[in-house]
Amino acid sequence: MGHEVSFPIEGAKGTVLAPARLGSDGIEFATVGAWKATGLDEAGVGKLTGGFAAEWLRQVNVELVRNRKNVVEYAVVRAEKIPACVTVLAPEFLKRFEDVFGPKMMVVMPNRHTVFVFPGLAVDFAEYAPAVFEAWRSRAPKVSLEVFALSASGLKAVGKFEEP
Repeated sequence: MGHEVSFPIEGAKGTVLAPARLGSDGIEFATVGAWKATGLDEAGVGKLTGGFAAEWLRQVNVELVRNRKNVVEYAVVRAEKIPACVTVLAPEFLKRFEDVFGPKMMVVMPNRHTVFVFPGLAVDFAEYAPAVFEAWRSRAPKVSLEVFALSASGLKAVGKFEEP
C-alpha cells in the first residue's frame, strides 16, 4: 500500500513506517498537507509514536509458545482494537521480551493486529511459516512478511517469508 508520507526502514524491500493516527473510523494515514501542518519531522513522529506504542503495549495479549521441553520458542503479540504492530516501536518492547529472547530479537508483523517475536539467534523460520501465513491471510489489514531484527538501535529488515 502506498502512503503519501512514509519513512524507510533499514534493509526493507517493501515495508515503510507511515505516520498515522487512530481516528473514529480506524487508522488514518497522514496526507502531505496534514503532515506539513503538524510541523513534525521523523524524530518528532518517532517520539510521539513511542508514547502511544508504550501505552498500547500494556493493552496487548502476549502468548508465549513453548516446545515439548517447555522452552519458549516464540511469542505472539495480539490486539483486536489497537494496532499491535506499532508496539514494536515502544522503547519498552525490548525490555518486555529480553528476559526470554535476549537483547536482540526478530519480529514479523504480518497484519496490524499480530506480531511474532523470535529469538535473535538461529531460528528455522520455515517451521513457523504456517502460523505467519495464517495471520497474513486473515481479515486483518496486512502489514508485512519481512523479518526484522529488533535491537536497541531499532528495526532492520533481514529477510522475508515468501508465499508459496
